[in-house]
Amino acid sequence: MGNSLGYPKTVDRAKEDIKRYDFLEKENLFRNFQNKDYFMLALAFGYANNLRLAIKKKASGGFFRTETLTPNDWMIIKSIAITEESEEILKEPEEVFKVIEEYAHGGVKILVDEQLKNITFGSTEKWLEKYVIDLYDDIGEDR
Repeated sequence: MGNSLGYPKTVDRAKEDIKRYDFLEKENLFRNFQNKDYFMLALAFGYANNLRLAIKKKASGGFFRTETLTPNDWMIIKSIAITEESEEILKEPEEVFKVIEEYAHGGVKILVDEQLKNITFGSTEKWLEKYVIDLYDDIGEDR
């Protein structure tokens, strides 16, 4: 879907995030994930926490191919890009990917660094469960 519209063939990640993604790969909770799934999870965490971090240096080779993105993935990617900028951004595929890569950079930092700081929860599952409950509570307070 994406490549015919001029989107890059690969999605990149920050070089400094290689070890963070490797950490997630070793977690039993994510054992059936592919690189695209790790990225989309990191993107969601970065966006939910409004943490968009500039990438100083990208890892070489690309993280995954855009052909693995599903229509739902594309909807999320384009929605975040439009919300962050405007609908005009869709005419600039490189800018769309800059936005999502920066949010994923922030998100993977949260997923791994915060978890390592709060390892007292005992496991990734418990940490993630607490995170989702806190997020749900925050949404409830906003209503």
